[in-house]
Parts: sequence; structure tokens; C-alpha cells
Amino acid sequence: MVVDTVDRRVAELCSRQWGLVTLAQARSLGMTIHQVEHRCTKGLLEPVRRAVYRVTAVPPSAEQSVLAAVLSAGRGAFASHETACWLFGLPLAMPDRVEVTTPPDRRLRATDVVWHRSAAISRAEIVVVRAIPTCSIERAIGDVSARYDIDALAGFVAAAVDRGLTTHARVARVVTILAPTRVRDRDRLRRALEVAG
Repeated sequence: MVVDTVDRRVAELCSRQWGLVTLAQARSLGMTIHQVEHRCTKGLLEPVRRAVYRVTAVPPSAEQSVLAAVLSAGRGAFASHETACWLFGLPLAMPDRVEVTTPPDRRLRATDVVWHRSAAISRAEIVVVRAIPTCSIERAIGDVSARYDIDALAGFVAAAVDRGLTTHARVARVVTILAPTRVRDRDRLRRALEVAG
């Protein structure tokens, strides 16, 4: 007979979240704040961000760092920009600072995270990649279009298409939704699509 305990429920959740749990999640599973604090004192849990804890038996990882930042930002937050490109496996290194986008009413501070705010994204553009809420690959490429030259952007598009993550047509649609103030980015992305062919 399997006994359902609060620790078991929290462990099951952590197994799907890179060893992480938020205080709100732990409480919703029946753990009290005192129990969370006690597990921290015993060295079973460790705070990694505001109201986010890591099971100490789970080794730290880049994915864990990204998810911790997303979880600490609350509902509606997701990995974005270069972090999203990296999660999708595009040819770039893990960024030095995690990038997270939140709803526009949220203001967060953490020196090791680049925070973006946006109301111009639909729930349909948020997907789960490596168990982390992430913007779509098309949106991620559009978001970094100002940072890379045409050849690099074409490489991102080609890699995403080759891996079956998107199509040229879906990336082209992002060009039409980039902010009107980002004319140079739209042009650069259009030219990158032509190069990626």
C-alpha cells in the first residue's frame, strides 16, 4: 500500500519541475510554511529565489535556473528571448542572464535575470519546453532579431525548420506582428528568411 503524504506529493511535483517547488505549490499540496522552513533547516530544501525552493538532492542545472526565475515571476511568466532560443536548442550558448517575460503589471528585480514585460502575447504563443513555460520559437526568433546579424538569424530559422520546430511561413507571420517601431528588426528578419530559403 502506498501512503499519500505531503512529502510524497511535493516530491512528485518536484520530479516534473527540475527539483523545484514554490511556496504556493507546497501549501496547495498540504505543506505548511513551518514545514517548508523545517525542511530548509534540515537541508532537504534550499531557497533559490523568492518563494521558490530546490530539493537539495537534485543537482543544479541551467534548466533549473530558468524555471526558478519563471516560477518566481508568478502566473503568466515565461522564458523568452535568447533563453527561449537556447531551450529550443538553437545554435547559441546558454545566455549569462536568464530572460523572462511577464504580464505588463508586474515589476520584478533580480540582477541575474533580464525582465521583459508584454501584453502583446497570447496564451497560444506560450508552450512548454523542457518542462518550462516558454514563448513560441517564432516569437523567440522575432524577439532576438535586433541582436543578431542576418546570417545568424538565418541560421536560427534554418535550425528551427530543420528540427521540425516551425516553418518559414510561421516565422514570416512574426514579422507582421513585430511592433511598428521595430521596422529595422522586421526588415532584418525578412532578409534572414530569404537567406534561410
